[in-house]
Amino acid sequence: FKSVDFVIWNHAERRTWLRIPCGGGHRSWDLILNQHTLSFTFLKDKMVHMVSCRLDKIIKPVMQRGFHTKQIMCIREIPFSEDCNKWHFVVSASEDTTVRIAAVDNSKTLQPLVVLQSHISSVRCIAVCAMKDGPLVFTGGGRAQLKVWRFMIEKYP
Repeated sequence: FKSVDFVIWNHAERRTWLRIPCGGGHRSWDLILNQHTLSFTFLKDKMVHMVSCRLDKIIKPVMQRGFHTKQIMCIREIPFSEDCNKWHFVVSASEDTTVRIAAVDNSKTLQPLVVLQSHISSVRCIAVCAMKDGPLVFTGGGRAQLKVWRFMIEKYP
């Protein structure tokens, strides 16, 4: 349950499969998974409510891997002194409190690499400083929080 909704979340894909407004998990409810159908029943306003869905209707293939779950506040390229073949690296900051590193190839295909979850609130700005041993990335978040990260890439295909 998330707030007043029943939510089925896929951790591997980092996305919501199903969200049912039901009033929250403090009420009486039941979930039945039968073959290819999911049935969620709950009591609300002295009435029994039932929501049924076929699993093939809610579980869709991912067209592109997800990135941030909320608004992206800032994105910067990470410079590397060595030749990284056809790849460029970017760092992005978001209201979802994460800093993400991704590789982008010449065809503009985005490949998420790592999610850094250390900020206590939204990450609002990024500054990148090229250094001999690898770039330093400064991220600034709400509540006057500043983080410094050093990135090193040994080899990337």
